[in-house]
Amino acid sequence: MFVLAVVLLLSGGVVNVIYFNNFSIRSVGLLMCVVGALLVKISNVRGVRGLYITDAKKVNLGAPKRPGQLAWALSVAAAVAIGISYIYLRKDALAGGHEVWPAYAFTASVLIAAVVWGYVASKFMN
Repeated sequence: MFVLAVVLLLSGGVVNVIYFNNFSIRSVGLLMCVVGALLVKISNVRGVRGLYITDAKKVNLGAPKRPGQLAWALSVAAAVAIGISYIYLRKDALAGGHEVWPAYAFTASVLIAAVVWGYVASKFMN
């Protein structure tokens, strides 16, 4: 199954390169790539073999990993940045919306907050 997956991935890539201007054939090539990647995942050939833990005292599997102080500080700073940039964005919108930097500041603060809060949430899910 792994060989079939590699053949599908490679042939899908070749089809996408050769028939770049034909949408329908390029879509089939993309579908071949997706099916090939799915088959690689299902085949489980690249699984970890022979990985043994020699010292069980060093591994504490029961201890949950929580976000550190830096992650909490960054999440609070991101919330403050969203609030401040929203205030400036609203003030600019009420004045006629002639400046573009409040929109960029708000967008940047929301993106940074999404990354930081996603990291904090992933630490709680772990």
